Amino acid sequence: MTTRDRINELADLYDGDIILLEPERYDEAIIGMCEVTGRVVYDSMEVIAILMRDDGMDRDEAEEFFRFNTVGPLAEGYPIFVDRRCAE
Repeated sequence: MTTRDRINELADLYDGDIILLEPERYDEAIIGMCEVTGRVVYDSMEVIAILMRDDGMDRDEAEEFFRFNTVGPLAEGYPIFVDRRCAE
């Protein structure tokens, strides 16, 4: 069972549609779901690492792309992004 399959099973618990990043390659950056809102939680540094790995971006390019194209258009129900570097 994939991460998406498990999340879709949980969608019924949260009475709503769950928004996931596309394409599915970002699924490896999922760290959980918010118990309160039912929104998917991504590790922002992992999303940036995926951009660097798969799209050949350097760190600055990947961070700019992430901030402008992923976090920028936040809307209700949109995923939550967490920077876990503060927990290290």
